[in-house]
Amino acid sequence: MGHCQAKYCYHHANELLATWMGVAESELSGTNHRIPIRPLPLKMLIGSDL
Repeated sequence: MGHCQAKYCYHHANELLATWMGVAESELSGTNHRIPIRPLPLKMLIGSDL
């Protein structure tokens, strides 16, 4: 997740997903919001020796 930890996009993403799937938003299973344990450098995520 980004800096906002899904505070802004979570409900919009669920709305779009429900529309795309053709179901009510209440039928979607919930997700857990998790705070990152620690920040990671981008180069660790892409596996590069930058």
